[in-house]
Parts: sequence; C-alpha cells; structure tokens
Amino acid sequence: MFRNNKKQQKGFTLIELMLSVAFVGSLLVLIALITIQIMGLYNKGLTLKEVNEVSRVVVRDMQQSITSADAFRIQYSKDGAPTAAKSLQDAVESGRDADYYSNPAGGRLCTGVYTYVWNTGAALKSRNTLFAGSEDRRTFRGAGGTVDYPIQFIKYADGREEPVRFIKVRDPAKQFCRAPATASGTPATTVDIDKHAQFLAATAGRDFLNVFGTGNNNLVLYRFEITDNGITSSGQSSDAYITAASSFYHVALTLGTQNGDENDEDGFIASTGGDCKPPATAQMNEGEYCAVNKIDFVARTGRISR
Repeated sequence: MFRNNKKQQKGFTLIELMLSVAFVGSLLVLIALITIQIMGLYNKGLTLKEVNEVSRVVVRDMQQSITSADAFRIQYSKDGAPTAAKSLQDAVESGRDADYYSNPAGGRLCTGVYTYVWNTGAALKSRNTLFAGSEDRRTFRGAGGTVDYPIQFIKYADGREEPVRFIKVRDPAKQFCRAPATASGTPATTVDIDKHAQFLAATAGRDFLNVFGTGNNNLVLYRFEITDNGITSSGQSSDAYITAASSFYHVALTLGTQNGDENDEDGFIASTGGDCKPPATAQMNEGEYCAVNKIDFVARTGRISR
C-alpha cells in the first residue's frame, strides 16, 4: 500500500490575504480618523479653557484695580451732551482730562492706580501677515472711516517693538491719559506712535503686565466699552447715580483668539451669528483653535474724590 509521507502544506489564499490586508487597512484608517477627531476636540477644549481662564483673570483684575481707585471720568460734556473721547488728544482738549478714550484701533483707561492700554483685534489683524492684504502698518483706518488711528507699540530696551495686545501699567498720575506738551506748553495736536515719547518713555524701566498672560493662543481684545451713570442726558454730573462711598461702572468686553476661523468682519466680531466659523466653512484649522467670549460685568470704585 502506497502512502504519501509529505506533510500537507497549508496557508492563506490570495483572496484571503487581500481581505486581511483590507480589513487591517480599514481598521488603521478608522483609528486614525478617531484619533484626529479626538485631538481636534482636545485642542478645542484647551482653547476654550484658556479663553475662559483669561476671561476670569481679566474680570477679577479690572474689578480689583477699579475698587482700589477713586472715581474716574470716562466722558466729558460737549455742547450739553455726554461725549466719549476718540483719541488721547481729544481726551485732554480744553481741560477735559477724560480718563478714557477708545477708537477702532484701541484705547486707554486710566483708573488712577493702573492704566490699561490695548489695540483692537481689527488693528492687530490689519498688520498680521497671516491674513491676506495685511502689511506692517502702524495706523488703522476703521471701516468706512476717514481717520487713521495709531496702533500702539511697546518698545523694549534693545529697540525691539511689538504691538500692544492688552497690558496694564502702574500709573497713579494718569500719565498715559495726558497728552505730552509741546514747546509752547500746549498739548500736542497729534499723537505719533512712532515718536510717542510719552508712551515709550513711561514704560521704560517700568514694569508692565500682559493682562492676557502667556498662553498658546493669540488672544486679542475685539471690544472694550466702559460706561457709568455719572453724566446725565443733559451732560451734567448727577450725584443721584453715585452712592455716598463709590461710583459704579459697567464694562463690556469681547476677547478671543485670532487664528483665522473667527467669524469676524474686518477684525470686529459679528454681532449676529456664531463667533467661530463652523468646521465645514473654517479655512485655517476647522475651528479647533477658535474661541470667543463676550463679557459684561460691573465694578465699583472704593471711594469718591471731588
């Protein structure tokens, strides 16, 4: 009787091998897609966390600064009506001595303890090469406006300059809200940031603090508004809105990232719609590094100074 002593050889057929490779490949693709999705959510979560933390820091910081200060003037009376200054020069003309001014490029607020200085997201976007049409400009013209507003810079000891985002400087004399005088002793007619000795000299050798801190995202201030009830519709100061001990201020802020997927209009967060573009229309990173907070809070001074 004849017997075949050769062992029977077993293995995968070509079809089985192709099916195995296809299954493993599909599994790897699925794992990669899940990982990408998880990382996107993780990055989004980190961005939201940073913006929320910075928002709390800003509110707490400003409330503490205002609480430590006397009442300050954020408006002046012009032709019988309350008026807000649009520039540093405008704030001090005719002895107005307003402690606040704001324009499309930025502004300052002098509380008498700390002074806050900021550029708006629109001004920073106008010179950010990340965005098309931007250039290394030093002034910003608001949409439909005819006035070029200066962008404010910090100058370091080595001569390096960088645009301000949102900083505060200890300034009890309110120097940052007082225009420098010319040789004749009158306030300067223009504020040239390139040669702004009052601002640059005031920061030289003096500590200043980045209110946003140091984070991984480029946070900017899209909106800053502060109002009080110290001036009535007739333009006159009204003690009816001031308590015996303090004055109240309402502050409205919009802050967030500026990485390209914000739903802004030339650097101004749109008043309608979402603050970040949906992933389907986001062009930079599907919105995973986009977060915007709109904040409203009330702060009061510690005392009234007349």
